[in-house]
Amino acid sequence: MEPRVRDGDSLVVDYRATDLISGKVYVLSFQGEVYVKRVFKKPNGGLTIRSDNPDKAMYPDMDIDPNDFPNLQIIALVVAVSGAI
Repeated sequence: MEPRVRDGDSLVVDYRATDLISGKVYVLSFQGEVYVKRVFKKPNGGLTIRSDNPDKAMYPDMDIDPNDFPNLQIIALVVAVSGAI
């Protein structure tokens, strides 16, 4: 998620905020993998999971179809980032 979240940063999260707000950063699990990504709602009811990292070859967007929602868990909303020392 660089440049917003760098390796070693600490995150403050709200575990109660699991209703999606398009464009916000969430901790989520999809198909057994845990991610910190920006989530966007799509008009078809699906989602796009996007990294802020500009290297899209290494961190491509993931489009999640509503049929795949059983494999998706929104864990928490990221509310603050603290840089590592």
